[in-house]
Amino acid sequence: MTDSSQSEQIKSLLSDEGLLEGALAKYQEAMGYRQEMSLRVARRMTVVIRGIIGVFALVLISLFLLVAVLINHMNDLINTVDTMNRHFTSMTKNMKEMRQNVSSMENSMQVMPTIVKEVNGMTRNVVVMSDSMNVLADKMDKINNHMTVMDNDINSMANTFRQMEATVHRIDVDVNEMSSPMRAY
Repeated sequence: MTDSSQSEQIKSLLSDEGLLEGALAKYQEAMGYRQEMSLRVARRMTVVIRGIIGVFALVLISLFLLVAVLINHMNDLINTVDTMNRHFTSMTKNMKEMRQNVSSMENSMQVMPTIVKEVNGMTRNVVVMSDSMNVLADKMDKINNHMTVMDNDINSMANTFRQMEATVHRIDVDVNEMSSPMRAY
């Protein structure tokens, strides 16, 4: 086909007004459907966008509430951290005092070996003293036994002296009686 035959066909189509009007009507109808579809899509998109905006608004409100709660609890958190800081400071001070006390105890414990040696020496001396006291107790028992024997002997001597005294007294009386005739002269 040539250009002239195409233009003739177009003219014949254009000259036919009924056909043109039908095509125009179909075009307008198609455009109406298209516009109706566009409106439906626009309405659906509007609903979706409104839903998204609503969800976004809920998320923003939730975030705002979370930030408000966080700020509200932040003061408690700050107070708690301050309290912990004071406790750690006090604990550090107490640890320094404990370190000083442990150091002092270490210094005091350095004399313990000497004390242990002295106590061991004292223990040996007490054992020796205990042995000596046992020997002394044995000797005291022997002395006590000797004293008992001596007491018995002294009692026996005292009895003998009493008997002798009585005998001497009788002799004295007898001598006096015997000498009484001689006294007369």
